[in-house]
Amino acid sequence: MLILDNFIHADLHPGNMLIKFYKPSVYHRFRRLLARLTGRPLIDHSAAAVQRLLDSQHDAVLLERELRLLEEEGYQPQVIFLDAGLVTTLNTTNRLNFLDLFRAIAEFDGYRAGTLMIERCRTPELVVEGEVFALKMEHLGDFVNVVISVLLLEGIGRQLDPELDLLKSALPILREFGTRDGPRKALKNMKEIPGQSGWWLRMWALLEAREWLRENRREYEWMQLW
Repeated sequence: MLILDNFIHADLHPGNMLIKFYKPSVYHRFRRLLARLTGRPLIDHSAAAVQRLLDSQHDAVLLERELRLLEEEGYQPQVIFLDAGLVTTLNTTNRLNFLDLFRAIAEFDGYRAGTLMIERCRTPELVVEGEVFALKMEHLGDFVNVVISVLLLEGIGRQLDPELDLLKSALPILREFGTRDGPRKALKNMKEIPGQSGWWLRMWALLEAREWLRENRREYEWMQLW
């Protein structure tokens, strides 16, 4: 919305979003003209199409079948936003800044993103060590790129094995790395890893806590949020 139309709905929650299905062919120019001349309304049975999905929502196989049938029948999904009482737009300058920053982030160009934040802030003259900030943003971009790659890899792997958990598989490796030469040596090794050593330490602690909670069945349901 913001990229194409410079408009954004500022209150998007499930109650304000609907999904309907409609037939584009029903709203062809010729049919709309004919409906206007004859006084007959255009009918695409979209309510019936949605009801078919609602009736099969508790059966994954049946739901997929109905979706395929709707596609074969010429239906297409449409997102509807309700209650546009809270909306926002950007002025020309802010929209240009947003688009440039968004592009830098989308391209994982952390250095460019950091430079833009410095150059286009309200008081660039107050920036301290701007080059250092931009370089740190570049390292952060590299980290995000690695995380996304891991998530994509895990997603592909789970199509072959739904129980695949790459993070759980990485935990024994981290344990071995951390205990190989003793605690002090482990911390030294962590600090020598290129990038922010704190990320490795926090990740290790997070995985250990995740595994401990997984083993405690009382907290298992809470773990599903992870």
